[in-house]
Amino acid sequence: MLYIGNFNYNDDNDEHDNYCLMPAIVEAADADEALDKFQAMFERIHAGSDLIDGAHKVYLDSLIELDQAPEQAVLLQWQKIVPVDDGLCSITAALPELEGEGAAYSWSDGSDDGDDDDADADLEDADWTDEDLDEDDYYEEEPFLSL
Repeated sequence: MLYIGNFNYNDDNDEHDNYCLMPAIVEAADADEALDKFQAMFERIHAGSDLIDGAHKVYLDSLIELDQAPEQAVLLQWQKIVPVDDGLCSITAALPELEGEGAAYSWSDGSDDGDDDDADADLEDADWTDEDLDEDDYYEEEPFLSL
């Protein structure tokens, strides 16, 4: 399987609000192996270069699974970065136009809404506006990796 991981971090070396986006791809037997390979990649990059020196916490926006490379172009992730009172906020939809051709894994935000068993993201509408944002919807996301 092909796995596309869409990762992000705030560059702590930059005094201004910022958001660094890092898509990565790997072939793996399953999602767990893909995540392990992504973690090893970030640790290798962090140890061997200054590319992500300011990345103390790396977050996973989405993990997309494809059983083969698509023949037509596919939108893998739609993302909007918006300002909020204490910095920036990301709104993300993975595979917003694909149905049945791949899987986009989602992670729980820690709330108990009863839907945590559904690993496929429900991505019916990626057409967000600033009015759709409600401060009560924000939560502190757990990092994928701390460097």
